[in-house]
Amino acid sequence: MRVVCKVSDADSVSYLQSGQTINVIGTITGVTGFADIVVDDCSVPDSFNIESSADKRAKTPGDPIEVTAHKLIEDYDSNQIAADSKYKHQLANIRGAIISIAVDREYVDVKLKGRGDSKAKVVCKVSDKNSVIPLRPDESIIIIGTIAGVTGFIDIVVNNCSIPSHSPAQLAHLKGWDFTKEESGN
Repeated sequence: MRVVCKVSDADSVSYLQSGQTINVIGTITGVTGFADIVVDDCSVPDSFNIESSADKRAKTPGDPIEVTAHKLIEDYDSNQIAADSKYKHQLANIRGAIISIAVDREYVDVKLKGRGDSKAKVVCKVSDKNSVIPLRPDESIIIIGTIAGVTGFIDIVVNNCSIPSHSPAQLAHLKGWDFTKEESGN
């Protein structure tokens, strides 16, 4: 059984992490779905923001952030609201290993995997079908796109994706990234 706390101000709980023990105040509206207890008008009293100033680095508009697929998945698995606050609508250089490449209507979905037991994937929506021809599963790559967040069940969607003309190894060298090492941060 779990409690689903419906909050009207997402920013007020953006600092919460998965597994954290909290107190909530609200009105129980019933038990729905698979034994979920739904609490409307929910709030978390005596909350304090634990986000450091390093987490809110100033960005110049248009400058892409740099993040791994693993870090995106880890952050969204931990707290979707906090992850949306940090990543949603951000232009990003996303580094990861390709799981699959498939046509989905007018786009090609290039799915990147994380590490661990998460079933979530980063789904990059690419409109230029020719740019994915040389790509193969298990290849490490950098894709540039705008993070839309979780728009469906569990996958993190990235829109307007493009694949730089450089090879992943060249981009890794240019950015100082080492594809042989996994990182938990960005």
